Amino acid sequence: MRKARADYGVLLKLGSERDEYDLVFGFHAQPAIEKALKAVIAASGLEFPLTHNVSVLLDIIKKAKVENKPTVSEPGLLTVFAVEYRYEDYDEPPPDIDRAKLTAEVERVVKWAEETVKIEAPKRR
Repeated sequence: MRKARADYGVLLKLGSERDEYDLVFGFHAQPAIEKALKAVIAASGLEFPLTHNVSVLLDIIKKAKVENKPTVSEPGLLTVFAVEYRYEDYDEPPPDIDRAKLTAEVERVVKWAEETVKIEAPKRR
């Protein structure tokens, strides 16, 4: 959860920087959600594969005995930001993302994970 919160914190800082590429923004959104999902999976006693695929992790969450399972609007897009766009050089720019919407989604999933694994969020300074 600490790593998910750290990625979320980076996302918040990038959110106000319009000069930053959406590619970088999307890249930091993905691991925040990925790590939050993995924390819940681990806390549930289930194993998760070494993957960045958000859809795979959501499928595992469906099997977990947790309430209020999260939804992620575009898990495939997040996975692309974590893998293909991270390592590959594309002629086409990545798809436009709605930063406010994605930030809200990351916040929702991270908070859900914190509540689910019963870890108190650190106080902001």
